[in-house]
Amino acid sequence: MKKALFIIFGIFFVLLLLFVTQFAVKQKVQRDISSVASTDVRVSPTPYTTVIPKDNETQSVFVPYWTMGNGIEGAEDRFIYFGISVDTTGINKDDEGYRRLNQFVNQFDNNTETYLTVRMLDQETNFEILEDPLMQDRVISETMELVDTYGFDGVVLDLELKAFPFDSVVSQINEFIMLFYQEAKRQNTQFAVAIYGDTFYRVRPFDVKYIAKNADEMMIMAYDFHKSGGNPGPNFPLHGGEIYGYDYREMIHDFLAVVPPEKLTVIFGMFGYNWYVDDKNISLASGEPLSMLQMQARYGINCSYRNCVQKRDDLSSETTISYIDENDNKHVVWFEDSESVKAKKKFLQERGVNSFSHWAYSYY
Repeated sequence: MKKALFIIFGIFFVLLLLFVTQFAVKQKVQRDISSVASTDVRVSPTPYTTVIPKDNETQSVFVPYWTMGNGIEGAEDRFIYFGISVDTTGINKDDEGYRRLNQFVNQFDNNTETYLTVRMLDQETNFEILEDPLMQDRVISETMELVDTYGFDGVVLDLELKAFPFDSVVSQINEFIMLFYQEAKRQNTQFAVAIYGDTFYRVRPFDVKYIAKNADEMMIMAYDFHKSGGNPGPNFPLHGGEIYGYDYREMIHDFLAVVPPEKLTVIFGMFGYNWYVDDKNISLASGEPLSMLQMQARYGINCSYRNCVQKRDDLSSETTISYIDENDNKHVVWFEDSESVKAKKKFLQERGVNSFSHWAYSYY
């Protein structure tokens, strides 16, 4: 009995510690945002103040290595190759993304702006690299060699980590990004950092203000707010923060507090998920990822599923669908489409953000 009570007390103590840590970090983030002087960055005092865009709209698209079978077409201003991956030896030359570099660059002439994405998606590998200056140097130097060899105009660093924002982790990320930026500038190359749209909401280990000073561009991955492994919801809602916990209004307010609008590019995720749910719309399995084109082909105007109801959600601006499949299972679908992107772009442009990208080529 005493042992059981001790275990229960221990679990309670750990949960309490995690809660206190999370609360303290959130408070620190809010203090950091509120402490930014109005002269430090050129932003509106609130996210609801209209800013007249100064420049013309620019469009780019991420081109994954697995989508290039039939060539690349489009009127975008910039094509971003996604991309090369890393391991503890530097650039992974066995990766399919590396092997298709020639295939990507051969699609364009010298007048087309192209960027190279460094895919740092493996948690364990990322921590090893961040803890070893020699590994960081190899990743940076080998990337810049590829930029020079293939004539890329810029680099996008996609460093993805799930961790508490302890000072040691934040410092390691800052140092790595600073070194990457300095080497890119030495070689007269543009340097962009891709960052989660929910960075502030989920208190991720990224010092956005510092990163913005060590990058030419911050690319906000404004998608996947509702995860495949969670319950159904919008890809990233335009409004409805009081329901979903966060939305575009809060997201862009948070970023504009520490990043000038001209440094921001918002990436729209042209996809969504199909969740199998119970009667209360609670997910019973991981959501099936589908591109916008796949969604429209499967559920389009003549949806053949029973009780198939499709509508545009007023709050999120996204499309949602519910239906019953052939096995009498209920499904809920959410996805980003051209109409939701149009509404979100209008909202962002009113706040001075005029650079947009799409994830990903062939999805829309």
